[in-house]
Amino acid sequence: MRSIKTRIILLSSVLLTLSIGICLCAALLFLKLAHAQNIFQIFDQTDSVVQTLFEVTRRQMKNEAILIAEIPMLSQAVKPQDQKKFKDTVEIYRKQLQIDFVDVFSKNGTLLTHVSGEESTPVQGLSPPYTALIQDALHGLNLATFLAIGNRLTIIGAAPLGASEAPSGVLVVGSFLDDKFATQLKRLTGADLSIRFPDKKIISSSLSSPDREKLAAILENYTAPADQARRIEDHVLRVSPLKDSHGNLIGELASYLSLEDMERTSNNILKTVSLFGLVIILVSLGLSTLMGQALTRNLIAVIAATKRIASGDFQFKLPEEGRDEVGDLARSINHMSDKIIDLLAYEKAKVEYEKELETANAVQMTFFSAPSSRVAPFAVSAFYSPARQIGGDWWGHHTLGNGVELILIGDATGHGVPAALVTAMAYSTSNIYAHLLSQTPETVHHPSRILQELNRLLYACLAGKLCMSFFAAIFDAQRETLTFANGGHCFPFLIPKEANDDLVNQTYSHPIPCVALNYQKKSSASLLGMDPHAQFLDDEVKIKKGDRVVFYTDGLIEARSPEGKMWGTRHFLKSLAHHYPKDLTGMCDAVIQDLKLFYQQKNFEDDVTIVGIEYF
Repeated sequence: MRSIKTRIILLSSVLLTLSIGICLCAALLFLKLAHAQNIFQIFDQTDSVVQTLFEVTRRQMKNEAILIAEIPMLSQAVKPQDQKKFKDTVEIYRKQLQIDFVDVFSKNGTLLTHVSGEESTPVQGLSPPYTALIQDALHGLNLATFLAIGNRLTIIGAAPLGASEAPSGVLVVGSFLDDKFATQLKRLTGADLSIRFPDKKIISSSLSSPDREKLAAILENYTAPADQARRIEDHVLRVSPLKDSHGNLIGELASYLSLEDMERTSNNILKTVSLFGLVIILVSLGLSTLMGQALTRNLIAVIAATKRIASGDFQFKLPEEGRDEVGDLARSINHMSDKIIDLLAYEKAKVEYEKELETANAVQMTFFSAPSSRVAPFAVSAFYSPARQIGGDWWGHHTLGNGVELILIGDATGHGVPAALVTAMAYSTSNIYAHLLSQTPETVHHPSRILQELNRLLYACLAGKLCMSFFAAIFDAQRETLTFANGGHCFPFLIPKEANDDLVNQTYSHPIPCVALNYQKKSSASLLGMDPHAQFLDDEVKIKKGDRVVFYTDGLIEARSPEGKMWGTRHFLKSLAHHYPKDLTGMCDAVIQDLKLFYQQKNFEDDVTIVGIEYF
């Protein structure tokens, strides 16, 4: 197996050989093209360059016309007011874009504004091609073409003003194909260029006056077909037509190339290319050697570092020298080592935290009553699902004796450990108070006292930083009453066995005949733990055999589908109505299944609790 150093040296040698080969091929190709028998091929390429430059110039004029037409205040150009301000603005753009003139025409072809770098207006009257150009622009065609204006040949760009559906006028920009333009093209191509009208009159040229007259005399008797080069004495001449966008002949382009200039230029280029190639070869050889040694030295150090890190030495650090890829790699390896150390520490802490959460979850689950029980004449069924390992919902069930049952349900603010601590306090307080109620029958019908005591305890410990909604209900079979107190919790629904029960408000439309236990409107809505002086009131309602009461937390009705739609009370009641004929446990389980089908996700975002009790 070859080492990296050997491979880099071989690669450098291959690249060096390729560079030499490319330079030699380029030199041979140039020599071949410079040969006399291929002089016309070179000229053809020069003429192609000229034609390409003409097309580029024409597209540039089109783009510049569109650019100026989009000036916000340009719509004022077709109106008589503030013409000076408009002209000043357009003049700025004309100078920056090096345009010779800008004209604005109305829809009927009337010249409204002329901004020019010359004192006189170049347009003395509209020729038919000029009129056709304006009409094309009014029909949504942004064009650029050649036009003969007076005794000058011009590249024209046009664009509509205003909305494309109903333009208010036409903007025209133009540049003259004068001697300056021909001289610029000569610097790019090396050929002398002249432009003449079909009447043989030369209107612009890069030639001096004597040479221009000589070329004019040659062109008088020039008979070669268009676009075909012809050798004349020590020059090569080609005449190409210039046409507007409609294909009309408006002029001719004469390219005049000196064979002596071409040979001198080709010799100079050949010398320059040879010298430049030699310098490249020498520099490439030196740089490849130096860079190969530096690269292999740094790579060997990186390989050694990776072996130490792989063995578990994450404290080892590479020197972070250099600003090349190897230096970046050294910095990345050091950063990776730091991240691995942090990750190991995080994973260790995470494992410890998860063990603590598992313990906390096991402890918290002991706070809850059995999910289903049956103590005549009441049956209880419940479902609880925390959003995390430990949650903030809690419910409890206590049998107080003599046909009296206590149902408690609460929802602490937040999730996780803080909320679990609140539920632990609710569990402890409720257990103690349930025991006291069973010992003092005269206070059994005052669930508000549980709320008052728990409210006082929560505020004393947490000072309002955490709070809890809470609902306490006492079912008395002998009196056939349900006594309840609410502290900012979701009101449960009482579902009478008989649909026409007096408790049901016949004017209130529900999917199921039921009554929310907020109908008396006198229970406190204060959350527990917010106000140490809050007062909680007891309400009472009659119950009959066969009646059911369903308690729940807000996580059940606020669950959202993947589309963001909330399940809500309406869906909850519909589900209860659909599954009410089932037994109590079957009804609660079916409601949860409907919720999961709606939610379509693995874990709920909030704790979900539902508790049902039936008087049989």
